[in-house]
Parts: sequence; C-alpha cells; structure tokens
Amino acid sequence: SHSLGSLLQRVRWLESLTHDIKNHLHKEFSTHVTASSVQQDKLIIYVDNAAWATKLRFHNPSLKKHFSTHPQLRHYKTIKIKINPLNGLPQRTT
Repeated sequence: SHSLGSLLQRVRWLESLTHDIKNHLHKEFSTHVTASSVQQDKLIIYVDNAAWATKLRFHNPSLKKHFSTHPQLRHYKTIKIKINPLNGLPQRTT
C-alpha cells in the first residue's frame, strides 16, 4: 500500500511536469510531449516521432532556462529526448 501510494504520487508529479512543459512550449507540442522519468539531474521527455524530437531539441535551451527559474526543477541540468511511437496515441478513458 505504501509503494502504491508513492507510485501514484510519482505519476501525479510526472503529469504535473508534463503539463508545465506543455504550457511552456508552443501549443503544437501539446499532444506530442510527455515527461517520462527522472534520473538524477536528467529529465527524459518522450515524443511520438523523430520529427517532433528534432523540433523539441531546438527548444532545449528554452526549457533549461525555464527549469532554472523553478525551485523544484532547477536541478535538472540535462534534458534527454526519446522517441516513443505510442506517445501520440489518444488517451484511453474509462
């Protein structure tokens, strides 16, 4: 139960981070970008194909600057962009 609670907390935090990233970027990114995980000072962001990965790499300096102004995000020094073809699929609603 404790591990389930911590997992749920992590999922909510990643959703919040994804929302923050989407708000910072142009609206065209909103359905293509998902914060996936954090490893030490590295944030991993998934996009749905190589074209979006290339576009997002151009925004990398802007994201780093944006993160540096947020107390909870300023320790992320590296942003890694990975491709996940399932990222762009519509969310399933229950």
